[in-house]
Amino acid sequence: MGKDGRYYQLKKGKEVLVKGVEQTESIYYWWFEYLKRNEDYKKVCEGKKVKGMAKLYKDFGNIFDYEFWDWWNKKGQYLFGISSIHHLDSFTSIDDVLEHKKQIENGEVMLVALPTNLTRSTLHRRLTKLVSEMELNDSAEQRATYHPNSTKVDVESLQDCLLAYDLKQQGKTNVYIGGSFLVGEDELREYVRDGRSKSKTFDFDALEKFISKKGITAKQYDELNEKGEGVFFVGGKKRTASKNYLNVKANRMIAKAKANIKAVGEGQFPKATPQHLVVGKKHL
Repeated sequence: MGKDGRYYQLKKGKEVLVKGVEQTESIYYWWFEYLKRNEDYKKVCEGKKVKGMAKLYKDFGNIFDYEFWDWWNKKGQYLFGISSIHHLDSFTSIDDVLEHKKQIENGEVMLVALPTNLTRSTLHRRLTKLVSEMELNDSAEQRATYHPNSTKVDVESLQDCLLAYDLKQQGKTNVYIGGSFLVGEDELREYVRDGRSKSKTFDFDALEKFISKKGITAKQYDELNEKGEGVFFVGGKKRTASKNYLNVKANRMIAKAKANIKAVGEGQFPKATPQHLVVGKKHL
């Protein structure tokens, strides 16, 4: 990280600004994390034989030996990237030309010299003419060994669903899991308690009436709450309906996570989500 707070990479002795997103906002980071949850892939990494996993293991290796960034530098960038000579975002150096000598000789890549003593309009005109006369084979466009199934990926949803899956593996109930994303800590305690006994927690309508009637400030209410005098029981149909919603929310998130965990074991990610499993942001 540079003094300006941005990230740089050392390339050929020079610091070059890194473009992209934070690690945990990357689709490739979550591909890596979901693969860690695939039970068949775990077995392969433990040295066991699992049908259909040989190629995937050859490509990805034992991901449990690495943190993501180390794995990305050693393997990931080559699985999800293509040769930089195909990126038309910078001029090619002599070293790049020598590195891709074979591709140039077999016609896969063509070079052109651009004199700098011409006007931009003249260069545009000449380049347009050259490109129009080229014989192209766009059906053989270079693609990475692995690539996301969709160009539009909801990384936040992938993160939330994997967290829900992990909580389930820890033995948490669906109501607890759904509530972890949608309600406050006090309200969550109400929904996961034993339904046979009453407890104290927030009922927001009653809370609003209480504060209005007493004419107290938020700070004064917090002081009452600490004494157990400012909270209200949520019961009956409202509690049941809320618990049902939290249960459905968790089920959908876990199902989406399972579908993606299965998909990464097949070399695909993210898995297209059926409409009935779409995870929304609705609040109680």
